[in-house]
Amino acid sequence: MNKTFTWILNHLKVIIAAVAVIVVVIVSGFVILNSYSAYKTADEKYNENDLLVRSGVEAAPKKIAIIDDFVSYKNDGSVKKTKSNLKNNLTAFADELEVEGGEVAGEGKLEAYVTNDATSVGVSLTVDATTFVDIDFVISSAYESATTYNIEDILGSVNFKVNNNTIEGGTITLRNDSDGEIEFHHLVMTGFAIPQGDLVISVNAINGKQAFMPNVRNISVFANATIANA
Repeated sequence: MNKTFTWILNHLKVIIAAVAVIVVVIVSGFVILNSYSAYKTADEKYNENDLLVRSGVEAAPKKIAIIDDFVSYKNDGSVKKTKSNLKNNLTAFADELEVEGGEVAGEGKLEAYVTNDATSVGVSLTVDATTFVDIDFVISSAYESATTYNIEDILGSVNFKVNNNTIEGGTITLRNDSDGEIEFHHLVMTGFAIPQGDLVISVNAINGKQAFMPNVRNISVFANATIANA
């Protein structure tokens, strides 16, 4: 007993330090958990308010970019993998799109496309609740000049509309490095806040700029609400 007491006295500083470390770890853990919980609650509240406010004005995304690995598909056209964190999706491929002018060329979900002589290509959907929405336009530049097949400013050369609002978002190049052959890219628009009801999406040629209209393979839509064809 005396030996134990003596050992404790001799190692008292070490024991106190060890206890202090354990207490700090426990307290820090509680602080981190509480902080994370508070952050998550605040983030959810912000998203709720953001959805409520922005769904009452013209449809506009938070981000627009070419992201070619945003979605990958199975051979039957169903989504295999996506970077969208929204749980539901619906894809309209070439033979399912609403087309004015133009025609469907090629065969199969992942090969067919609406040709660029179309004046409008789109899809009419509904969502059963107010929801965030991501949209992926899978398109290919068919523009040809003396030096390039790229469309240097796709948003300024073609009208992309969501619920009749023309989307703007800076200068984005739709590339084609394959000598005019079909080369599909994913023009992704994320963070729309869409009210319950109609969701009408289209790609439209601009008068005097028909040559910039891209080939359209499919339009994929992601939402937390249920998406259906109108």
